[in-house]
Amino acid sequence: MHESCEHESCDILLSGTGGFAARIAFDIAGTARRPVSVVIAGRNADRLNWLVLAANARAAIFGAPATFRGYRTDLLAPDAAPALISATRPKVVVQAASVQTSQVIATTGDAWSQLVAEGGLSATAVFQTLISARVAAAISAAGNGAAFVNCCFPDVVNGLIAALGHDVACGMGNVAILSNAFAGARGIADPARIQVLAHYQNLAPSAGRPRPARKGRHGCGSTDRKSRMSTAPSPTSA
Repeated sequence: MHESCEHESCDILLSGTGGFAARIAFDIAGTARRPVSVVIAGRNADRLNWLVLAANARAAIFGAPATFRGYRTDLLAPDAAPALISATRPKVVVQAASVQTSQVIATTGDAWSQLVAEGGLSATAVFQTLISARVAAAISAAGNGAAFVNCCFPDVVNGLIAALGHDVACGMGNVAILSNAFAGARGIADPARIQVLAHYQNLAPSAGRPRPARKGRHGCGSTDRKSRMSTAPSPTSA
């Protein structure tokens, strides 16, 4: 799988094979209207092979001009990110691989999940940043101008990536889910009218602190307007 797409450029490089990456791949497969080539990169060979097969099958079902191929890599390995960028030469990189899975939000049976629930999701930022920062650095080093979309806790991680001196185009994730849900419920066609702010506060409010009542406009500020690119749950691991 690694060798099959080496030195073949692509339009989109999608890193990660979890549920979030899968939803992105399947959405592209079902909605593409112009030819687009996608490389899915991940370390789990069985999962990677299935995603490539399923995405190509979905594109065939919808008659979409999207093609998918796989690139097996472990982005935790030294020099893996630069090798991936060099081999695929993407126009857009969508980074959805993380050492911290989204299950930490729903899990309560261990000390780490309890700490995150009590202290806030920002406790996971360093783990969410690890792979994304490496990929961003590889893009900067390659100098090919690829746009970088970070799907791993972009609310915090995008700021860290920028502070490291790397470009990041936007995030993708829960803000998009909420903004689109509100727009659909209110029949609002102009996305600029909807803004979402501090949505993670609703996941695990402080113990004993009443949830404040909300009033006012259709939505509440957006951490990233450009993040309206997906209707998928939070990213999972590579």
